Amino acid sequence: MFIFAMLCPMLMATGSQGLSPDLQRFQEFVTTKVRGLGEEVNRTLEEIVKDVDLHRTALVKNTVIVGQEHLGKVKKFKNDYLERAGAVQSKAPVKSGGQAPTPRPGDLCVESLGPVIHRINDAERALAHCVMKYIKSADKIIDDTNHAEREFAHKFASITQRINPCVTLHQGTPDSERNIRSCLEQIMDDGQILHNEVLPSIHRSVQMLQDFHNHPETDISHCARGVGMEYFDIDKRHELQFQLERCAKS
Repeated sequence: MFIFAMLCPMLMATGSQGLSPDLQRFQEFVTTKVRGLGEEVNRTLEEIVKDVDLHRTALVKNTVIVGQEHLGKVKKFKNDYLERAGAVQSKAPVKSGGQAPTPRPGDLCVESLGPVIHRINDAERALAHCVMKYIKSADKIIDDTNHAEREFAHKFASITQRINPCVTLHQGTPDSERNIRSCLEQIMDDGQILHNEVLPSIHRSVQMLQDFHNHPETDISHCARGVGMEYFDIDKRHELQFQLERCAKS
């Protein structure tokens, strides 16, 4: 978290010359307190970013691998089906590893291929869309976490930059010590509020990713069930073979 490291020099207590020892100690206390809050958020951010990255990597790996498996199954079904269609159309046997004849446009069997090919294409599109949707969703959660980090750095900087002006602006004015103390107390309160707002927000982001990763409906297999992967087993589609043979005889 280089952002926080850049902010740390802002927290050095300066401009305290001329203050009472008690107020100097209070300024140092506020500086230490605010810095401690920032360091706690920073440590948490470092842990969360690592955790989010691990979840995202695992999610993408699983999504891509399983998605490729399903797409590979659909592609194999398509190749096998077209090979059998070509063989039936030419009344030639299917040769293992050989190149079967391809049906010609206008043939009766070509027309019977339409619904099957349409279903194949729909399945390929749905699976590809599913893979991209889940990856983009995971990326959005990471973007939200990064945004939370940047927002924290910006707000934290605005708070720390007010410490020294508390002294320089109020020093030498009527009731200067009371005003300086009040100003420093407000900074400490603002730092605590920022701390209390940021950490829960970041934890919610990482929890969303964990829930997303572990939820059954964000598994690529959910999409596979949606497209009916059980259909894409050529050896179980006896009705397709019968249809091909029937149209070849007509």
